[in-house]
Amino acid sequence: MIHLHLLLIGLLPNVWLNQLSAVHALTAAVGSTSEVTLSGVGCEEDAAGAICFGDNSEQVLLPPALQPGVVGFWSFDTVMPLDASGNDNHGLASLQAGPSLAGQGSSAHFFKSNFMVVRGSETLKLQDFSYTFWIHVLDDAAGPHQGLRVCPLLRKGSADGRVEDGQTPLPPAPAIFIDRQSRHLRIEVGTVGGTPGLMASLGTEGFDSNARLKRGRWYHIAVVRLNGQRRTRLYVNGVLDASQSTKGFTAPNSGPLYVGGDPSSGDQCNVPMYIDELKIYNRPLSHDEIQAEAAPALAGVEASFLRLACTDCPLEIAMQNCPDTYHICNSLELHMGGYQIAHALGYLKHGGNVWSHYTTVQPGTTMDKVSQSMGITPARAAVSPAAAVSGPAPAPSPGIAPSLGLGLCCADAA
Repeated sequence: MIHLHLLLIGLLPNVWLNQLSAVHALTAAVGSTSEVTLSGVGCEEDAAGAICFGDNSEQVLLPPALQPGVVGFWSFDTVMPLDASGNDNHGLASLQAGPSLAGQGSSAHFFKSNFMVVRGSETLKLQDFSYTFWIHVLDDAAGPHQGLRVCPLLRKGSADGRVEDGQTPLPPAPAIFIDRQSRHLRIEVGTVGGTPGLMASLGTEGFDSNARLKRGRWYHIAVVRLNGQRRTRLYVNGVLDASQSTKGFTAPNSGPLYVGGDPSSGDQCNVPMYIDELKIYNRPLSHDEIQAEAAPALAGVEASFLRLACTDCPLEIAMQNCPDTYHICNSLELHMGGYQIAHALGYLKHGGNVWSHYTTVQPGTTMDKVSQSMGITPARAAVSPAAAVSGPAPAPSPGIAPSLGLGLCCADAA
């Protein structure tokens, strides 16, 4: 076994050797959970191609397949939170394993002051970036009323003002928080500069999500920063949940990365959670890339099927907010997947209304006969999800229709 281990160390490519050496160094620490530096591991031998084993090369080892731009990838499937991107952005110390998203491997179980630290590096000092991961929020036995209400899930840099080598303190961002009471997410980005006459001082700019994370289920989160456009986008389960422009451009942050909490809030925040498949990109991901990665979250309904227009607005505003190739969902589309997505993302409120657009059809057509048999008339109405379950709602009478409702946009038929 020892000879095989030495053989692998001599043959494996750079990224494999870094991981094997890191595990060996940590196991030699006799179970210590203190911070251990994993960077700077060198290689004596490199293998540019595949490594084959067996008389007929029946077993082949290949480096991990990575998407373009991945600068940090923590799958949490190993004893240590190792970076599989090949950039040596390994987590410090071991983490407790949790159940994985897809039933293979494991996730990282974060709770109380148990969080992951990744030392700052040039590869993580980004202005254009994308952060993607899966999260499963657990029940907090202590309840959300003890400690801080808004707690960090992920933060670049420490909020306690720590600096190294006399550097000027930078905003602890980008950061992703969760409101423990409302369960909305909050996204913050450190910005500075801007257009002449509208220069933004060094600080943070943020916004809240429309989605509310329910406890006990997996969510896919993606935060995308387009520095040239000074815009930040938040996707939840592949659906564009919120987008905000900033006054300034991204302030590069060379601080450490904290996942699952940070030193400044460890005693005041207890958000037990599982996090899996955390990735950092040095570029903005496209809609298609995010939706493909988040596909398992919606149980067969494609994320591009629905866009959020508004959570509480008049019908006219909801219609205006639907992008090109989208329209206010009709009753059939809501039942085909609209309500399912809205429920999963926490858009539906008890006693709230949902705008529904009954499609106008040509008299005498097959669709007209189907509509007549279902009792659907060409009209626009706001209905409550509970009422919609029992059947299509009739067109509201003047003066009865609610003035505000949830606006959901469905994709036009191809």
